[in-house]
Amino acid sequence: MPTPSLLRRAVLGGRRAERDADERCITLAVPDLSGEYLGQLADAVVREAGELGWQVLVRQTCGLRDVELGLLARAGQGGTEGLIIQPLALRPEDSGALAVPGPVVLIGERPLEGPVDHVTLANAAAAETAVQHLLSTGRRRVAVIGVNSTDTQVTAGVLRERGYRAALGAAGLAVDPALVADVRGWDARSGARAAEDLLSTGAPFDAVFAFTDDLAIGALSVLAHHGLRVPRDVAVVGFDNTRASAYAHPPLTTVDPGSRAVAHSAVSLLDERIRNGARGVPRRFTAVHQLVVRESA
Repeated sequence: MPTPSLLRRAVLGGRRAERDADERCITLAVPDLSGEYLGQLADAVVREAGELGWQVLVRQTCGLRDVELGLLARAGQGGTEGLIIQPLALRPEDSGALAVPGPVVLIGERPLEGPVDHVTLANAAAAETAVQHLLSTGRRRVAVIGVNSTDTQVTAGVLRERGYRAALGAAGLAVDPALVADVRGWDARSGARAAEDLLSTGAPFDAVFAFTDDLAIGALSVLAHHGLRVPRDVAVVGFDNTRASAYAHPPLTTVDPGSRAVAHSAVSLLDERIRNGARGVPRRFTAVHQLVVRESA
């Protein structure tokens, strides 16, 4: 009987059994591949790595701490020469986990300090840009979908909430707790549920900033179901610039966080570390974001 699939494994760009002996492989580890953003990021990493002659073994960690720690401990071993990982479950007490002999590049928010390169998004600044755009169109009651009140570390969600609050504060607007929709996931279903919750409070709002495009698309469906016109009644802005965002109804205004640049930088940094065989001073790259204006706001 096969082992329960807590860790999804796949080689993109060629099945492992079919690789030639001289083909070289790196590992990409992400929490979840069901959402479009991480799927697109994985695709971008595979394409960037292919340009440098690398095969990519993609592993889904399911956000499990033991899996993340195990991958870090085995970085550069087991048939792959380096690791790109987006950690989700590591804790401050895991500070020694990054002191590994194999080449490692972190992507996403950095839960720990350590001697590895780090590639990230400008989450707070990008969220502030999104909300500033809504305010520039005359909106003043901006709801937010994507906050997780159980977050105890600095996550992408925490930083995007900071950007939301900073934009409102700069405009002299207070945050209305009734307009902060708490979620436990960043998928379309969670976005739909959050939009229903917002509407059920009776608190008026004329805009929605969603922490992902998936959340925004879920919210769009609920707003339409309740007869609210986007953007006339409620403007909506998402985050990620996924492929689906351009085909939402209406097409979704969103933040492009620079995910292709994240993939390029992560692969380039890892390739350099592998080729040079020296750790050196840890480097940090923050992707440049931009607003993609479509019809929803």
